[in-house]
Formats: sequence, C-alpha cells, structure tokens
Amino acid sequence: MRLKKAERELVRLKYGGHCAYCGAVLGEKWHTDHFEAVRRGTRTVRRSPDTPEKPVS
Repeated sequence: MRLKKAERELVRLKYGGHCAYCGAVLGEKWHTDHFEAVRRGTRTVRRSPDTPEKPVS
C-alpha cells in the first residue's frame, strides 16, 4: 500500500524529520515502514527478547 504525498509528510513531521527507528535525519528519498509488519495469511508469534530462539511448529 502506497502512501499519498500528504500522508508521507504527516509521517515525516510526526518524528521531526527523523527516522522513527534509528533517529537519523531523513533525506530526500526515504521509505515508510510499519512498526508492526503487515502479514496476510500467516500467523505471527511474539516472543520476549529474553526468550532464546527455538523453532515454532
């Protein structure tokens, strides 16, 4: 889903022209992303950062 120009500008202004993840100043070309990934037709399993990686069956 593409954002309209006005929507992109709102996202940019929301974080003061900085990346919401790392805080870097956004240049002319930047990409929007979701804080929580959009998944369709899959199951998302959340783990605590302290939980070691293990396969999900």
